[in-house]
Amino acid sequence: MPSSEFFELLSQTLNMFGWMVWLGALSIGGYVVTKTLVALPPREGRAALEFFTRTAEPIVIGASLLVMASAVMASTIFGPIDSIWNLYATWYGRTAVVGLVLAVMMFLRSRQRFARLKNLLWDKNDSLHPRASAIVRNGLIVDLCGFGAVLACMELMTIGL
Repeated sequence: MPSSEFFELLSQTLNMFGWMVWLGALSIGGYVVTKTLVALPPREGRAALEFFTRTAEPIVIGASLLVMASAVMASTIFGPIDSIWNLYATWYGRTAVVGLVLAVMMFLRSRQRFARLKNLLWDKNDSLHPRASAIVRNGLIVDLCGFGAVLACMELMTIGL
């Protein structure tokens, strides 16, 4: 039977893989794909966005759930959080809670953003919104800041805070 170090390494590897897939899918979807969609005629752009959303959404959901599950495993089963007291009374536990809450918020925000993106880029007359590029850019900046905050929590947990 494999040792606990193997499962700890597996949990950390799955966590990093999930982060890369989640961040990559949102970055590509939030910037590259939507920048391309803005250049297409509205009808083709909407169809391409719906196809991308149908394809990317299960990947993003799976990656984000993998990140959250492996983070909980890394901090509880393989980490120092072994009780509710350690969760709220230690800096490590508080940082873990903040990181998990931020990850859940990023998950919910990305789902909501993909659901609303079609209506944000094109108006009811099927013409491109004048601020479409700014909407895409600002959404991506918010996503990257959220990922940076969760990454900061992960690094603080690495040094024991």
